[in-house]
Amino acid sequence: MIIAITGHTAGIGKILFDHYAKKYQVIGFSKSNGFDMDVPSQKEKIIFEISDQADVFINNAYSSKNRMAQIELLSVIYRNWKTQNKVIIVNSSLSPVYEKWNKPKEKMKEYSKSKQDISDQCEKYLWDYHSKCRVVDIKLGLVDTAFTKDFTASKMNAEELIPYFDLAIENKFLREMTVQCMS
Repeated sequence: MIIAITGHTAGIGKILFDHYAKKYQVIGFSKSNGFDMDVPSQKEKIIFEISDQADVFINNAYSSKNRMAQIELLSVIYRNWKTQNKVIIVNSSLSPVYEKWNKPKEKMKEYSKSKQDISDQCEKYLWDYHSKCRVVDIKLGLVDTAFTKDFTASKMNAEELIPYFDLAIENKFLREMTVQCMS
């Protein structure tokens, strides 16, 4: 199995990359290795390499420059894989619905909107019964990463997420899940 991960050099993406690299071939796509999804030619290269090589795509990276970038990757890869038994896992967020994170709302407005939009797109694919490609939307609560360092609410450790991503890959019936810290 070949797994492709966007945003693989930091936060959740790095934890997943390191975990899956122990047992699978993993391809990482991040700005640091020349794959910036905000640069059209690099985004096309990401799409080509994922579509051509991977069996699982973990759509993890968020772009603060172009909130549609993550959705665009999802849409194109889904179209390319629609007739194949492959899996796309979207790292979504509970930020649009959970306001107890004590973060300035202005700073999170674009992020939350982007994550809501990608969740909405995943829901459209959920009802596409003609597709062989399975899309799994993992809506995460707060995870302890550099991105959330200013948040004061309870956070999950990124390593605690690994079993949920494993489940998303392995369980052919799973399409959506919510994972959040309850303490």
